Amino acid sequence: MKRRKFSSEFKKEAARILIIEGLAAKEGVAQFGVAENLLYCWKQGALDELEAAKPAGTNFDNASSFLGCAEFLQARFVELLRLVSAKPSELIPIA
Repeated sequence: MKRRKFSSEFKKEAARILIIEGLAAKEGVAQFGVAENLLYCWKQGALDELEAAKPAGTNFDNASSFLGCAEFLQARFVELLRLVSAKPSELIPIA
């Protein structure tokens, strides 16, 4: 049997879904069609990368809290984009 190879983009997306969306590795087996132990490895690798890349002087206890902050900022950014592209009639006035 030939060994399958997965792109780094595929691994990162699988890890992102496991971390941010909270998908269990057992559920990911069916979704991604890979062994559970690979998903654990990819998830841990992504967490290690984030931990190593966090800015100096930040107070995040671990990569998960860093991801939580990033997810919050991403949600705010998406909301701002929606507001910027909204028609004036779609905006809610602030009292």
